[in-house]
Amino acid sequence: METIVKKYNLLISKYQDIEKDITPKKIQAKRAILIQLFALLAACKTDTGKIKNGQKSFKLYCQFRDVQVRIKFMESVESTPIFIEYCTFLKEREIKLVRKIRKLCKKKKLVFPTIENKSKIRESKIYAAANKQLDKFIDSMESQAYIYDIEIEKIRKRFIKLKLMIDVLSYFKNIDDTQFEKINICQNKLDETYDYDFLIKDLIAFNKKHQLVEVLNIDSFDKKLIQLFDEFDNNLDALIAVFKDVIGSQSNQRKENSLFNLRTDQLPFDDQMEVISSKA
Repeated sequence: METIVKKYNLLISKYQDIEKDITPKKIQAKRAILIQLFALLAACKTDTGKIKNGQKSFKLYCQFRDVQVRIKFMESVESTPIFIEYCTFLKEREIKLVRKIRKLCKKKKLVFPTIENKSKIRESKIYAAANKQLDKFIDSMESQAYIYDIEIEKIRKRFIKLKLMIDVLSYFKNIDDTQFEKINICQNKLDETYDYDFLIKDLIAFNKKHQLVEVLNIDSFDKKLIQLFDEFDNNLDALIAVFKDVIGSQSNQRKENSLFNLRTDQLPFDDQMEVISSKA
């Protein structure tokens, strides 16, 4: 418990050092720190909402991250009137978000709750929640056979939730750096897949809303999306093996024809992580 308290306080210190900095790099850093703080609070049975202004700040940081990623994608493709107009829209959105973040950082400082060394964390519950989440993650991968039926957002959400649980478990057991590296590589690939999926949907919605005359051609985006998901899926068995090794899972290997596992008997820690992963 002492290790978790030290880590929690260190993260708070890191956040406060850059709290008023609104450069893109620091905004991303603050987003990453808040994710870790939320996970530690959840493990200590403390409502993540007790970080005053934390949820609002985190939401803005995530929106800023998503817009920046889409701008980067659009600037890397061949320009067309639709793409130019969409990119202009994104840059205007980025400016508005920066203004909101600047205002928030000036007027609403984050206030963090205290974690006491006497706080009790039931390690067994975290392991149980991680095993449940691994089952759900496997089911979400195996329940769909065709790329256009795949709910990438749901898969990513379950992956992030599982990854956060493993981060917390690392305070109870030694986890090899190579295992973390394998998980992070897969997360980066899944994040990129999610970003492309989000970009395609947002482009279609933008084109429909503005009723642009030019025909929207996103074939290259679709091909890239399929390629990225295939790359992630090809490493899935190795990833699941790492997860199993870390959490001592008794889950079956990838299952055929499985359905989404929508159990509602989640543990309190599991519930908190559900909220965190849905916003990351």
